[in-house]
Amino acid sequence: ARIAAIGITTGVAWGTWRRIICGRAPVHWDETFRARWRLAGAGKALVMKEMASPRATRVLHRGEYDQPGETVTAGVPAFLPPLPSGMPANRLALARWLTDPAHPLVARVEANRLWEMVFGLGLVETSEDFGLQGSPPSHPELLDWLATELVQNGWDRKKLLRQIVTSATYRQSSSAAPKQIESDPQNRLLARGPRFRLPAEMVRDNALAVSGLLVERGVRFVQLYHRGWDHHGDVVTNLPKQCKDTDQPSAALLTDLKQRGLHDETLVVWTGEFGRTVYGQGGLSADYGRDHHGRCFSLWLAGGGIKPGIVHGETDEFGYNVVRDGVHVHDLNATILHCLGLNHERLTYRSQGRDFRITDVAGTVVKAILR
Repeated sequence: ARIAAIGITTGVAWGTWRRIICGRAPVHWDETFRARWRLAGAGKALVMKEMASPRATRVLHRGEYDQPGETVTAGVPAFLPPLPSGMPANRLALARWLTDPAHPLVARVEANRLWEMVFGLGLVETSEDFGLQGSPPSHPELLDWLATELVQNGWDRKKLLRQIVTSATYRQSSSAAPKQIESDPQNRLLARGPRFRLPAEMVRDNALAVSGLLVERGVRFVQLYHRGWDHHGDVVTNLPKQCKDTDQPSAALLTDLKQRGLHDETLVVWTGEFGRTVYGQGGLSADYGRDHHGRCFSLWLAGGGIKPGIVHGETDEFGYNVVRDGVHVHDLNATILHCLGLNHERLTYRSQGRDFRITDVAGTVVKAILR
């Protein structure tokens, strides 16, 4: 057996779970996921709202809050196009002004940043400053064309980026003779391809996108993160949102693996850093949270030799202590290694002059959850 996919979040779903769930979910779980999605609902949240009567804003003399000066109103620099006519000077008008095709700045700034991302240096070298103190564009007509393309294509950044990376300029070799490097060290003449490639995070994301299912292509280990799961506050509002983010993708992953015939040879582990307390963190406030709880927490496993549709382990009625079939982290690691065909008592690594086991000096395979 092999481990071909692992799903990991930074916290454990439903902090007051009373059980450790191991095994593939029964078929009806898909309906449960859909029902929970409908229950949470898409909904709308108020982010900000214009005041009915905007408060007066004053210039502060020398920046001192207790020395207000003349009253000022919202507006834009006079050397740029005016705000849309017939609209109040609010955030909506500002957004429409920024994305107006006649605006000379925004599209050029964005196109320049996309160019900088793949070439390492923008057509305007000072990408943060298009003003008088910034650098002039090395290829002004090219920058104009890129900006026009971006606007005419509905601000489709992906399309413009595709045009850049499929261009003959980008696809040139980055090798250069010493004379070329001496005469044009920063490649401002675009006579060679860029030495700078995408950051590691973007390389990873692109690999995920173009390779299809990594597991299907023989990748031995895939690790997925959901970084938002840390409910120290406003658990009532945030928990349903996080469940919407994780439940359906988890169900889809299992369904996809089964459809492709990879479920039985792929071990899927869904886990996190801690459990959560059954009592509130932050007092009796409306935005209370749940603190870390290390005595007991929940996870689930599927595929890869795991017995489907079973529950193993249980806590007391307060979700505070394990009362039945507790599984230590060493036991969990021993069981995962067993599913991969490895004996945890014989797998060691050398550190500080002696051999260590991943399960240290403990660990027992939990055979009750295995097929």
